[in-house]
Amino acid sequence: MVLALYTHQQGCESFHFENRQLLFFSDPPHLVKTARNCLASSKRSLWCNGKSISWHHITALYENDRRPGVGLTLLPKLKYEHLHLTSFSKMRVDLAAQVLSESVSKALTLRGGDEAKETAHFVLMIDKFFDCLNVRNFTHGIHTAKPFQ
Repeated sequence: MVLALYTHQQGCESFHFENRQLLFFSDPPHLVKTARNCLASSKRSLWCNGKSISWHHITALYENDRRPGVGLTLLPKLKYEHLHLTSFSKMRVDLAAQVLSESVSKALTLRGGDEAKETAHFVLMIDKFFDCLNVRNFTHGIHTAKPFQ
């Protein structure tokens, strides 16, 4: 039994075990949590196309959505614990998936203005990534996930 590391012509490295290529990837729920935690971290700054991808855009949208006298909300599922993270809430996949969801992306697009455009795009990409990979089989996501689209 030999585990070998090969370097390909393109410069990529891959592991092989008994002449079979081994591929490693993390599971989707942990990647969604990691993306949310990186976005929420004050130590990181994310940029795309010259515009910031910021946790502040999401918190400002939430605060604006919760102000008194508004009535209907764009983000009915988001609660205080979704945005004010503790060491325990950082481990919860359900909170990360609800914050990085298509509904939050659409609300950012509608109310966030031009400055939140890249944040909305990032949130939508994470949502699609999670929906694509968090299924039992290839057809499961087509037939059951988000049936009203």
